[in-house]
Amino acid sequence: MGRAPSDGGVMTSLTLIVVGVASILLTALHVFGGGKACARPMLDAPFDRVAKLTLYVCWHYISVHLFAGGIVLVWVGAAPSSAVGLALAALVSSTYLAFAVLFVTIAAGSKEPGAWHKFGQWIPFSAMGIAGVLAAV
Repeated sequence: MGRAPSDGGVMTSLTLIVVGVASILLTALHVFGGGKACARPMLDAPFDRVAKLTLYVCWHYISVHLFAGGIVLVWVGAAPSSAVGLALAALVSSTYLAFAVLFVTIAAGSKEPGAWHKFGQWIPFSAMGIAGVLAAV
């Protein structure tokens, strides 16, 4: 998976580019699909307004992280190889693995029927995290 030489001796990583594009596409799914399914019902739910708006900030933080991480991964994948670039790719990919662990932990502990499907975000985060880390090392 890692970095493969291209013409002119420049090292590029198609894997990092693909993971970056997937992250950008997941941003769109998060914002448009998840916004309707999760964020809007949360905002309409009857609980403390400050807590609700704080969770909404967290929602947008994930949007920004997915998009910015995608840009970083595409840039690192397309740019000449550097230790700093690969470290950035590994860091972004590791955060995706951390998100996967969070979703698995919540699904496992929720006792919610169909939790593995309802909290299925662990699947793309696992795939992007594993592929990104392997491509960066």
